[in-house]
Amino acid sequence: MLAVVPANVVIATQEIVEIARESDPDAIRTLKILTKPDLVDKGAEEKIIELVEGS
Repeated sequence: MLAVVPANVVIATQEIVEIARESDPDAIRTLKILTKPDLVDKGAEEKIIELVEGS
């Protein structure tokens, strides 16, 4: 599964995130793509990195 999400939105509310979790719970066959990293809110950088790394 290819999950593409812009960095300037609340990632947890994106439907693709839930679909990816349901179809590939271990994230073995899911590729996460984060677009617009230059638009991340100040102070949210660490949280975005944790989400992308799967922490």
